[in-house]
Amino acid sequence: MMSYVFDAYEEKQNADLNIHAVTLSKVLSLQIEIKQSVLKELLKDKSLINTIEILDKTDITNKTSYVRNLFPDTVGLAFFDDKGVILGDSKKQKVLFLCQQDMKKHISKISEFQSPPIHRPPEKPPHFDLTSPFTSNSSQYYLLVSFNLNILDNVLKTFGEPDYYYQIIGDENSTITEKGKAGKSLYTQVVIPNTQWLLKVEAPASDFLDILKYPKRYFVFIFLFLFISALIISKIVNKYIRVELEGLSSIISRIEHNNEITRYSVKLSDFDKLQKNILNQARELQKSRQELAQLTNLDPLTSINNRRSMDLDLIKYQALVESGSAICLAMIDLNNFKLVNDKLGHQVGDRLLIDFASTLKKSIRDSDGLYRLGGDEFLVALINCNLEQTQKWKKQLLKEIPTLLGTNKAINQLERPVGISVGIVMCGNETIEQMLERADKAMYCDKQKQKLANSLQVCS
Repeated sequence: MMSYVFDAYEEKQNADLNIHAVTLSKVLSLQIEIKQSVLKELLKDKSLINTIEILDKTDITNKTSYVRNLFPDTVGLAFFDDKGVILGDSKKQKVLFLCQQDMKKHISKISEFQSPPIHRPPEKPPHFDLTSPFTSNSSQYYLLVSFNLNILDNVLKTFGEPDYYYQIIGDENSTITEKGKAGKSLYTQVVIPNTQWLLKVEAPASDFLDILKYPKRYFVFIFLFLFISALIISKIVNKYIRVELEGLSSIISRIEHNNEITRYSVKLSDFDKLQKNILNQARELQKSRQELAQLTNLDPLTSINNRRSMDLDLIKYQALVESGSAICLAMIDLNNFKLVNDKLGHQVGDRLLIDFASTLKKSIRDSDGLYRLGGDEFLVALINCNLEQTQKWKKQLLKEIPTLLGTNKAINQLERPVGISVGIVMCGNETIEQMLERADKAMYCDKQKQKLANSLQVCS
């Protein structure tokens, strides 16, 4: 009889331990999946694909540094071609030879890493690799990022119990990371979803189990009462645990699939603590993803919207035009900007682009759009403006240019004057490509008119 009581109580503790292990494994999997999804979101940036397509070694290396700044917990990061060769300056990529070997194997299999590879080099912190493929106009490329194992350690520290032992096991039963001291009485292990890693959890058994192992005869009736009570309590507790686990699983599922953070009403304090930790970390991750999404839509030099942001907004502008709104596009180009870079250096050229972008931003309203298309080309979208109003805006902008250029005497002393060409068109019922093509032609015509006017002044 006493053995039944012992087995029932031990079974309850094992069930609780297994629930804890399953929940913790889902949190670990969610941490890795969010990192992977952020990498895939980053690779939607068209300017990144254009940089890779040109295969300019310096630009790719700079883009690598820019991406690394978005992931402060990285150990190494590099772009690869479809043969596993690092693009850019390999000495500055900080990717180990072991990681590159894994990358070549990964490319030959043409599949995602089923289990993130683990590396423990003596010269760098231990880390695991994640990779995401992306396609340009002509080839397949890959982005590989090595994340510090502290990511996994933090999850075990935040969501684990202080007197438990945790071990994450990789290929060939190798220990990836662990927390606590092994040798506890209770034991379970589960597979971490979307990986081939195992999570092993050990917990100390209750002192009550030790008492039940060595009962005395005069305790029979007491243990019989405890046995019946344990069955009743076990059913009640298991019911509560099942409800709480379903609630936590629902929270994790919404975060994974909809990026939606919702609070679930829990009754057990331990589950409430676990829920708070999950929600706090989810909010931090959501904030990081929002900041990353904002960064991918901004030009890193001038801090205004980039071409990717323009492509998204032009779809909205097209819908506004179809509903009857008046929208004008102004394509703007800095004349003789190449001469500034060649004669005065790229630092002066970059400063001119930043100041010009600031001037443009001050000249428009909050409801208008401002974008840097690349190099010295910009686009302004004036909402609810007709051609006459847009021409007035252009005249006012042209008055600001001498003030802008007057801050640098060297620019004014160049053999050819630096100025701007502005092509203005009113959007109609046409494709986005047709709008941009008309604006580009209008800007080219303005540039030719200025050249003709300058040549006539020289002749006179």
